[in-house]
Amino acid sequence: MQVGNTRNLTQTSIAGDLSAALLPHSPHIRLRLAILLLLLVPGILHAQISPGPLARAHQSLNGDTNCVRCHAISTHSPQFRCVDCHREIAAELQQNKGLHATFPRSGEQGAACVKCHSDHNGANFQMIRWNPTPQGFDHSKTGF
Repeated sequence: MQVGNTRNLTQTSIAGDLSAALLPHSPHIRLRLAILLLLLVPGILHAQISPGPLARAHQSLNGDTNCVRCHAISTHSPQFRCVDCHREIAAELQQNKGLHATFPRSGEQGAACVKCHSDHNGANFQMIRWNPTPQGFDHSKTGF
């Protein structure tokens, strides 16, 4: 019985020493730290919700409550709902026609889309970054 009590006292003593060492002794410093945390946490939390402003083409989707219109809620890899709005691309993929159908479609939904069309990079970000040469582009793959 005494060994158990000694052990609990030792654990309590270590925890007390540790908290005393980590926490500032002055109430003014504690107050300043609390205020600093209150000021920093909302910005950090917002960055977790929205990593940045959307491109001009997607401005109608701005706002913290619109995230699920583009992003599927998942505990796995990120999933994107690009073809929910871009139905013309969805139709081409379904028919296995057009340029987008020539790209690999393995992985999570929308993973292939964001390889070329990333967002949250600002209103002036160019969503389409593609400059093919006439020699390096095979029109027969696009259905045109």
